[in-house]
Amino acid sequence: MKVTLITACFNNKNTIGSTIRSVQSQTYADIEHIIVDGSSTDGTLELLYQLKNETTQVITEPDKGMYDAINKGLNLATGDIIGLLHSDDELYANNTIEQIVNHFAQSQADWVYGNGIYVDSTNTNLIIRNWISKPFKRWKLWFGWVPLHTTMYFNKAAVKLLGLYDLRYRIASDYEYTLRALTSSKLKVHYTGFYHVRMKMGGTSTSLKNQLPKSKEDFIIMRLYKLPASFTLTFKILRKIPQFF
Repeated sequence: MKVTLITACFNNKNTIGSTIRSVQSQTYADIEHIIVDGSSTDGTLELLYQLKNETTQVITEPDKGMYDAINKGLNLATGDIIGLLHSDDELYANNTIEQIVNHFAQSQADWVYGNGIYVDSTNTNLIIRNWISKPFKRWKLWFGWVPLHTTMYFNKAAVKLLGLYDLRYRIASDYEYTLRALTSSKLKVHYTGFYHVRMKMGGTSTSLKNQLPKSKEDFIIMRLYKLPASFTLTFKILRKIPQFF
């Protein structure tokens, strides 16, 4: 099975190198890495072309933000399995993709998710948050539960069914997409139980300056999916606290 990884990128010269190397060091060979760059000006492009190999496809053009870039990647993806890897992040281990492919084969799921860690942006050995998702139960959505988005991998049919990210949400479109997937009666989801990704603190969704607008978007999305928004938002915020300990 061919795996497509999509990376949205803009002015990430300091981190994109480790992202690319984590893909190129995978034990699984059949990988397509699509990097959608929003016309970076900090030297990122030069680094992309320096590091790219036969598995890497680089697209550079202005976009409307991260989710627009991801949508472009989804439209270009040719893999049987499709996942995201942000430009600040790395695959957890050299055999992560191999493990994910094997789990698809064993579970016969339409999409899977797993665990992830947030690490310090300068010392990636320092774990800040440990996100263990656990198996999905529908009632958990009321209490703000969702899997870590960049641990989610979909088969081609699931991506076709779900469609693209909703660009009305500037920061929380991944939350809407996750709820769209979790509430679909046509898709079988499975929890892998292992770690998929190392994420550096300070990305779009983890930046402190984005927490208020993100919460506002979360609230709108919760109402869209008939969740008790005030209740669910409170628990969504509170459930992050144990991940820091």
